[in-house]
Amino acid sequence: MSKFNRVLIKYLVYALSLVIPLLIWAGLLLPDHKPMSELSIVNFLWEILSWHFIFWFVALVYFFFALLFSTSFRQTILTRLAGIKERDERESLIAGEASKSVFITMLAALLFLFFLSGISINISKLPVEQYTDGKTKRLSIGYKFGMLDFRGYQDKKNDGTLLTIHDIPLTKEGIILLMIILQIASYHFFTRKYLYST
Repeated sequence: MSKFNRVLIKYLVYALSLVIPLLIWAGLLLPDHKPMSELSIVNFLWEILSWHFIFWFVALVYFFFALLFSTSFRQTILTRLAGIKERDERESLIAGEASKSVFITMLAALLFLFFLSGISINISKLPVEQYTDGKTKRLSIGYKFGMLDFRGYQDKKNDGTLLTIHDIPLTKEGIILLMIILQIASYHFFTRKYLYST
């Protein structure tokens, strides 16, 4: 991991001491996003903390992109986070077997969630005129699937808002399916990568 990334991680952690108070200030004390006081020092402090939050958020976005696309960065961060240790051949073998078990377990869980995410069950009373042989209720079982959902996107409004985005344009089943494909594809990619590199 590069020196820049090490410094970035320390900054993200230590700068939380400034980000959290700003979020509390903005969320609890400033519901209208306006300074509480006419004092210039309060307004100045608000501006400084706001600009710092923007810089911290950009650094956080970079962190997640690096976590996704940088192999060495991901390896360093996530192995420490998960507590994975490979000090000798035995521990490497144990880590490999555990990773295989976790992969299979998570794949099974994702497939199960994918099934549940689209299923719909409806039990309703029938109208009196539809009663047949003493049956008064109806059971309907269906399954829906969709990849995209643009309800999180809002067009221009009269209040001056040009565009609002508060969610990714994917349905629940779309996200789960994407995770299943990504997990299987990454497994095959890294299997072939390590196979041909040894």
